[in-house]
Amino acid sequence: MLPAHVTGCAGALQHASLNEAHSMHRRQAADDVNYDDPLLGDEATDDDTMNDTDGISEPQVQMEPAVIESTPSSYEVEAGSEVRLECKVTPERTVITWSRNNDPYFMGTMKMHPEEVRYSIAEDSKDMVIKNAKVEDSGVFRCETIEKNPAAINHTLLVTQKPSIVNMTATNGGTVGEGSDLTLSCFVTASPVPTVIWSVTRKDRPKNLEELILNKMGEMESQLQTASLPKANTIAKLAEEFRCFRELVFGMLSLLRSQIQDFSKIVDSLDMRSRRKALIFTGISENEVDCKAFIVEKLHSKLALKDITMDHITQCHRLGAPSKDRARPILVRFMKVDQKSAVWRAKQGLKGSSIAIKEFLTRTRQSVFSKARLHFGMRACWTQDGVIVIRTSDGSRHRISSSDELDPLLNERLTEKDAEFNVVGNQYTMRIKNVKKENAGQYYCYALNKLGSDQSEASVIVNGKPQVHVPRTIVNSDLKIEAVLQCVAHEEARPHIRWYKDGVLIEDSATQYVISTVGAHSNLTVSPSADGDFGTFTCEAENDYGTHNRSIELVQSPVVEDVDIDGPRMTWTVHSHQPLEEMEVQLKATSEEGEWTTLSVPVPEGRHHKYDISYSLEDKQLQPGEYLAVVKVKNSKSWGGSNEPAVVNIQDPQSLYIQTASVFRENTSMAHSIRPVYSALSTILMYLLVRML
Repeated sequence: MLPAHVTGCAGALQHASLNEAHSMHRRQAADDVNYDDPLLGDEATDDDTMNDTDGISEPQVQMEPAVIESTPSSYEVEAGSEVRLECKVTPERTVITWSRNNDPYFMGTMKMHPEEVRYSIAEDSKDMVIKNAKVEDSGVFRCETIEKNPAAINHTLLVTQKPSIVNMTATNGGTVGEGSDLTLSCFVTASPVPTVIWSVTRKDRPKNLEELILNKMGEMESQLQTASLPKANTIAKLAEEFRCFRELVFGMLSLLRSQIQDFSKIVDSLDMRSRRKALIFTGISENEVDCKAFIVEKLHSKLALKDITMDHITQCHRLGAPSKDRARPILVRFMKVDQKSAVWRAKQGLKGSSIAIKEFLTRTRQSVFSKARLHFGMRACWTQDGVIVIRTSDGSRHRISSSDELDPLLNERLTEKDAEFNVVGNQYTMRIKNVKKENAGQYYCYALNKLGSDQSEASVIVNGKPQVHVPRTIVNSDLKIEAVLQCVAHEEARPHIRWYKDGVLIEDSATQYVISTVGAHSNLTVSPSADGDFGTFTCEAENDYGTHNRSIELVQSPVVEDVDIDGPRMTWTVHSHQPLEEMEVQLKATSEEGEWTTLSVPVPEGRHHKYDISYSLEDKQLQPGEYLAVVKVKNSKSWGGSNEPAVVNIQDPQSLYIQTASVFRENTSMAHSIRPVYSALSTILMYLLVRML
């Protein structure tokens, strides 16, 4: 007897053989079939109907069409909340699909986007649930049945969110070069779409004496920073001494400026303290002679302050000169601060009347208060105990008392004339072409919709290419005479300074030249040993935003400078290391096209390298009128002269005498009036300097 597993295998083989035999038989039968016979059609005849149930037919099931009972709706929810989109369908066994903006999300309960865990189908329902709704969930959601003639409804979802500025960027971090383009971008998420406003804070022009003085001191500091070294031969020690002196003066001016600011704030604070018990009443007719009795009566009848009597008012009088146009305000000073505060808190009782109450602010604070109200509006600015309170657009409150505190809150709204504006999705951009120095400042991106607002800011610095200044464009020297050529480069972005000789860069290793650069100041010391060492020297400054240069001519010819005219007298200075041989003044009347008249000038005695010349035209037989004057000087090398002609007025001797006498009398009276002013200023400056030491 075979084992069971062998028997099983045999049976299986036998069964397979029988199947194969049957299969072969069927193939042979199929070859004998005529498929064109009409009796072999798919439909049975009436006489020979094929029925497996022996003549009993099964009725066909009629499917009931699905109906969506929910109506299309618009949903509006705030970001972060949960929303349920309804889709009630009968019969309940109907399978539906959910899609968002034609993108399928559910087929029945099967998720088409498994990664979106916030979306689900509510239990025992076909409603779609969205948890922690986001702005990007907004759109059209469609519930549709799966059948031959599907039914469907569309829901509109709007997820609202108050504006949120994700980031704000500026070209190159906000530091740009003058003449380049500046682009600021603000990425804002909000729903509904927000309104975005761009603005900038700029520094106002000074309006009071303190600001004018501080600005003048700032200009003086700038001049000291860019001051050139002495015109004599320069050595390292002298340069270092000058640098130390300049920094000392600069530091003293900075300290003096900060003291003026602190002193001004202290004086304003003390002045405001003396006014803390006083109020200003306006809108009271000038016909009210006894203002104290009138004020007390109004306090009793309008403000219900029965406890305040006439004895509690220490001062009551009108301010300013009488005017026909309006009634003067009344200053009321109370005995105690509590009494003044009680009146101030109850001032709302005067609404509807012509009387108004204001705090007695100092002139400085009144100016700041007016400026703030002009910018933010009357309802957003008020005063409390001498302090100005400002409510900005973001709802925050700021307490200020000076212009320094107000300036950061002010900004100027930008329009299409200031910049180009563009929006791509959530990215809002502003572009300013060809920026200038005045475009520097604090820029603000302000986004708002019906739910709220948000604000971001970026600082913009505009740097320019350096500006090179040379104190003297022509310098005289001689063989083996050291000459110092000076230049200063002005710009916040510290430039790199180079020197050129006739267009060729001077290397630091050149023995006949010494370059000394300290900050923005650079000196080139030249020791000429041959005529070829004279020529054109160029100081070039370069920073990241451009280059600029100025040239200096090193010559052996005389150099004429500082030509000045005082009536018929001319003065000038001649620089020449070579001996002088000739000197002359050339004149030509401005009203004629004639030739120049030459007047010889005596050559000074002695040999120097600098000559101060004074020459009078009084006795030169010149007709009265206006003349152009040019100074020419010749030394042992060549001629030289003044670059630009000066204008000389020759007058009749009699009229000149009369005018001189009248000017003398006028100057005498002015001297007496100016002297006390200069004495007072000197005393103040000496006091401040002693305080600093």
